[in-house]
Amino acid sequence: MAENLRKTAQRDAILYAIQHAEGPMTVNQILKEVQKKIPKLGIATVYRTIKHLLKQKSIKVVSLPNDVVRYETNDLGHHHHFSCVKCEKVFDMPGCMLPKINGTEIYNGYLILNHEITLFGECPSCRGI
Repeated sequence: MAENLRKTAQRDAILYAIQHAEGPMTVNQILKEVQKKIPKLGIATVYRTIKHLLKQKSIKVVSLPNDVVRYETNDLGHHHHFSCVKCEKVFDMPGCMLPKINGTEIYNGYLILNHEITLFGECPSCRGI
């Protein structure tokens, strides 16, 4: 019984870290953040928990060009991301920059069903502002 409690506490801590992040997190970022509260947490536990949270549809995969897989909660709604080329952090950008593009037919019969936009640049911290 105590084993289940410990696993639940770990799962809750991992989900909390993902929910309160500024943007989608890598496995290593999740591990580092959760180890602040649970120092002995191992990477295998993070991977198992992510697998469980994905199965529950509590989180989703975020795949950015030329980047490692990241995870964010599944309840954020449609939004875009900003990737800092200096510190390599990824931030959520609220809302949608192209709100009316879905359902649009473009040249030669292509129909847009969904879209993702990732902006690349320098975050305010890296710019010193």
